[in-house]
Amino acid sequence: MNGKAERFLAAAAQAPDAGIWVEVGCVRIPEELQSEGWSTVHLSVAAGGRGIPFYSVDKDANALMVAQESVQAHGDGHKTTFVLDTGREFLGRNEQAIGFLYLDGGGGPGETLAEFMEAERLLRGNAIVAIDDCQSHGGFVHGKGTDLIPYLISGGWNVEWFDTGGEYKMVVADRRGTELPDMHQRCAKETACPT
Repeated sequence: MNGKAERFLAAAAQAPDAGIWVEVGCVRIPEELQSEGWSTVHLSVAAGGRGIPFYSVDKDANALMVAQESVQAHGDGHKTTFVLDTGREFLGRNEQAIGFLYLDGGGGPGETLAEFMEAERLLRGNAIVAIDDCQSHGGFVHGKGTDLIPYLISGGWNVEWFDTGGEYKMVVADRRGTELPDMHQRCAKETACPT
């Protein structure tokens, strides 16, 4: 198992049992490499082992087919749902509470922030958010996380950086030890709550 997989699995292990797990951006190759975390397969196994529904979302039909075949061969497909859609659209329609959110889609920093903002209303109070490819690239100082990381910090989230091999970096964020409300509990007092 490579460093990237070890990091997102360590983060996912801290996620609550309540709430679904969502990955935006699935695997694109049928085998694990040092530079590829093989997230869909590893998260499928981890979520399935805990009885947690796992959703892998990608806008690329070919990539989703590779991910589905890889999970069928090596993962736990019983609790894995594959969704052909953008992360933003899926998260905007979703009404289930989220315990773990892994953002690794193909969009830039603005898209990553938009995906998080669609999911934010559904995040459990002790939810874990992982953002992959936060190294400087494409003219963005923190890669995919350039817009989202300051948003998380300003919102009181704990943000931790990790090297995942080579020049690659991942950010893991949580609200443990903060005074931020569980959005799921707050909405239950105000309106209908996501399940």
